[in-house]
Amino acid sequence: MNIHVQEAHGPRTLDVRFRVEVENHQATYEVELALRYETEIDYDHSRAVVEDFIERVAIMSAFPYVREAVSTTAAKLELDVPILGILRQGEFRLGQPSEQGND
Repeated sequence: MNIHVQEAHGPRTLDVRFRVEVENHQATYEVELALRYETEIDYDHSRAVVEDFIERVAIMSAFPYVREAVSTTAAKLELDVPILGILRQGEFRLGQPSEQGND
């Protein structure tokens, strides 16, 4: 599984787009998911804060939807469903290969 991340932010918003690629012996699945976070006050959008938020919060919000999209698509195509492991907080790091097990 490969996870690609794009982000954009304003004084009170953070937009995060994930593109996840999952491959098994029958198919390669690509899921794109966009999240928008808004605050009522300006926030510290330094690189360290944004990366920490993406790694600890945004990925945890997105991952269940990625798992569902992959499994639903495989089932509709009557293919073997790739089993994505559980992603625990702190396991995903920006800039590092995403090696979640899938069959």
